Amino acid sequence: LVRSAIAFFWFISISPYEDGNYSLACSLSELALHEAERSETRLYDLALQLEESRPLVIENLKKAQTGGGDLTDWILFFLQLHQQAADSSY
Repeated sequence: LVRSAIAFFWFISISPYEDGNYSLACSLSELALHEAERSETRLYDLALQLEESRPLVIENLKKAQTGGGDLTDWILFFLQLHQQAADSSY
């Protein structure tokens, strides 16, 4: 989960693309989760949760980007989103 959070953060922060950054960051985050879980089936959709929470995600990204390199609050926020995605799956 931490790898997924960091992948999302860094892709958004350094992405050279003008459009589509958010969708690509969601995809990278999902890929990191898929690789870690090593499961063909996932019963939750983190990308959907990230999209539904987009204004909060952007707000927390901006805080993390100005936080002097400490991603602790960003990772904790991302873990909360992951928990919300899992909770909404059933």
